[in-house]
Amino acid sequence: MNFIQYRMTHLGLLLLYLLVLWPLAKLITSLDQPGANHVLLFAIRTLGILWLVVAAWMSHQTAKKMTFENMTLQKATITSLYDVRLYLAFLPVIGRFFESCDKDKENRDKRDI
Repeated sequence: MNFIQYRMTHLGLLLLYLLVLWPLAKLITSLDQPGANHVLLFAIRTLGILWLVVAAWMSHQTAKKMTFENMTLQKATITSLYDVRLYLAFLPVIGRFFESCDKDKENRDKRDI
């Protein structure tokens, strides 16, 4: 029974996250005219494709937490964002921007002693 509830929650959250793409699609169609800035269109389309991946992953993680760990939508979304931060911290170039704040607190405390 939990599997069906998970699938329905996942589908609902995915549709909720994909609603953000509607204004982005309208923006692309309005900018896609002759003489338009193709670099800007490429950047907007790339962000749209990236958002598809992010929305699928976030809806999966949030639905898992809501169904199997009995969290509310707000708490499940926040903990999913913490998971994203953890995964981004391991990326080579941008990982330093997503490091945990607790590590900085410990280093400051050690320097004060």
